[in-house]
Amino acid sequence: MNPSGRRIVVLAFAAMFSGMSLIWCMYFKQMSTLDTRSVSVFTKGKMLYPSARFKEPMVSEVTTNKRPALPDFRLENRCTRDNLKKMGKPGFFEGIPEQFLPGYKGPCFMTRKKVLRCLPHFYVIGVAKCGTTELWEKLELHPQFFVSGIEKEADWWSPTRKRSTPFSTYLNSRSAQMVEKFQRNHSMREWLVTADGSPTTLYEFDNWRMFFGNRYDGPICTTADLLYAVQPKAKLVITLRDPVDRLYSHYLHFHYKHGSAQQFHEGVLSEIEKYESCRRYHSARACAYGRNINDFVTLHVGLYSVFIRDWLKVYPREQLLIYRLDEWKEDCPKVFSEVLKFVELDSLPDETVREICARKMANSGADKKKMVGPMMDQTRRLLMNFYAESNRELSKLLGDDRYLWKR
Repeated sequence: MNPSGRRIVVLAFAAMFSGMSLIWCMYFKQMSTLDTRSVSVFTKGKMLYPSARFKEPMVSEVTTNKRPALPDFRLENRCTRDNLKKMGKPGFFEGIPEQFLPGYKGPCFMTRKKVLRCLPHFYVIGVAKCGTTELWEKLELHPQFFVSGIEKEADWWSPTRKRSTPFSTYLNSRSAQMVEKFQRNHSMREWLVTADGSPTTLYEFDNWRMFFGNRYDGPICTTADLLYAVQPKAKLVITLRDPVDRLYSHYLHFHYKHGSAQQFHEGVLSEIEKYESCRRYHSARACAYGRNINDFVTLHVGLYSVFIRDWLKVYPREQLLIYRLDEWKEDCPKVFSEVLKFVELDSLPDETVREICARKMANSGADKKKMVGPMMDQTRRLLMNFYAESNRELSKLLGDDRYLWKR
């Protein structure tokens, strides 16, 4: 090949190499941009909290290479610092502790006025008429469990209470007695705890429009977000039962003297009509947080999947212990021991647990049901159809077909 021909070949190879280099540079630059956009999608779901302690997002690290085996509902959360502040009256968040004191089994801290105060060690957050009272009364028999003069349903985080009572006032009235015990005997702080057994904590937020306006999809933040801002490591216990039976039990609790199966049926029809009317303008989630009560027919409470999903948007699954009332009835000693382990109370001897479980069921509606009679078959069919979709969703959330409540 003559010199002129060799120069042409060399120039051709040089041009080809330069073109390929340019293409590869453009490709990697584009991929880098896509990776950045992919990560930014997840950062939009991070939660912000009122205290500097909680400015770090709950899901601190999400990458495109590592995905959770099961859905992480916390990525769905859109509650922000500003939205969360709407749920507390002025001065509420200033009373939140930055950290809890070492040496105490429960979450205790010093207020700005250097006064010792303590929050509940764990929460039985629901559901009403699903066995929470019996569980609570059995927990009261545990030597590590402190019971003050305050009732079981103290409503520590009720959205209604937060606007009407200063947090400091509520805190003082509910922890002063236990603090006095610590002052008399310092060793008690290492093992004594208290709790909150308000069974409406899971779902009660009927005044959410006051904070967030009449949104199609319901509240931006919930009680779960507020509790997490204060106690991100809180242990939460939830007991459930067939929503159809729960609804009738709740009705009997208030109407066993003058109620009837027919009156209950008419109340169910009325509440379903109200719910369907709500669904024409709002999502199922927004309507579940409504409170349209006719003769104490709390239809919305049985939509468990909505509420549990919202709590799973905030707390990791391992901080929620969920069981069915049927399990409790079938093997109380087993379930009660599991609850003690979960809330980090010392285990009790098998014989002691059996004796505790042998005590008569508290708040039982058996006698009340005898006075009013059983639910009408047509009412049961109506309710089974109403709750079917929510039950299917709950079964998927928990990965357990028993929450379909098949008979």
